[in-house]
Amino acid sequence: MLGRDDSSLVGRTVAGGFRLVSAITGGGGLSSVYRAERDDGTAAAVKVLHPLFLDAPPLRRRFEREAELVRRLAGRGAAAALGSGELDGRPYLVLELVDGELLARRLEQPVDARSAVRIARAILEALDGIHQLGVVHRDIKPTNVMLLPDGRAKLIDFGVASRAGLLPAQRFELGDLPPDDRTPSAPLGTPGYSAPEQIEGKSVDGRADLYSVGVLLFEMLCGRRPFVGDPMEVLRGHLERTPPTPQSLAPSLSAQLDALVLIALAKSPESRPPSARALSAGLAATPEGARR
Repeated sequence: MLGRDDSSLVGRTVAGGFRLVSAITGGGGLSSVYRAERDDGTAAAVKVLHPLFLDAPPLRRRFEREAELVRRLAGRGAAAALGSGELDGRPYLVLELVDGELLARRLEQPVDARSAVRIARAILEALDGIHQLGVVHRDIKPTNVMLLPDGRAKLIDFGVASRAGLLPAQRFELGDLPPDDRTPSAPLGTPGYSAPEQIEGKSVDGRADLYSVGVLLFEMLCGRRPFVGDPMEVLRGHLERTPPTPQSLAPSLSAQLDALVLIALAKSPESRPPSARALSAGLAATPEGARR
């Protein structure tokens, strides 16, 4: 994440009649993000390629590829795209302004087990939407999950998403996307939340996202991620080590939930649940996931 305050475009108007009114902190590694408003009061978020990357064609193509992918997702599991264009040679994407709370902010306070399961199932519902379109997010982490007031979740930052799918026969056709300049062997995502096959630079499908949800669920339930330490220790943990059982850190958890988290954290994709929907159903069947 850039963490830079880029307010250079405040006051400009973009597609749909949205006027940029303020810079929003964050936005991913390539973008500046602005809050924008129309005369009728409608608000939006506008992602704009940061000026530092205008002379870096691969990074510009990566931004354009993300923008095209989000447009074709049509809001399914992600903020809806409302328009696009260029300002001063910088490509931008106008997005639905999601009214919610980042999971990272929620994690600043303890999360009880029932809430953790409910949040995980909301993330899995969003993932099911993009997986059915043949897309793998590849960077599920607390800063890329927005929790909505109605209990749903939306995923943000599709900068390293790829075309792949759990069930190719069921996925929709996205059409040709702009080329991806990354090589298949390049590891992507955030090491603390990445699946072993992702760290190794192998091809991934949606089960890599399920591993990341397993890490998030472990973190919500136990107050820490399954593997901690310096970056190399964390990577070795994902690749080689057996994670501690959630019950060893949170003894009040049910055996069913304990087992399901460890299944999601299996080293081999084949040993994880086959889909986001299957993992969500498993969570619903635990004592913590049962409705009251």
